Amino acid sequence: MAVDEWNCSTGNYSDFLTHMHKAWHYLLHAEFHKVKIDYRYRDTRPSSTS
Repeated sequence: MAVDEWNCSTGNYSDFLTHMHKAWHYLLHAEFHKVKIDYRYRDTRPSSTS
């Protein structure tokens, strides 16, 4: 999808950047999952709900 947006003649490169960002994001998640690294953020502070 990102390559298709890059090759598009309309010149709208924001879609290209969005899809490339997603592609790298999912690639990094897959690499972390492969080596069993927990990549999720967990807030260790107690919640301050009243």
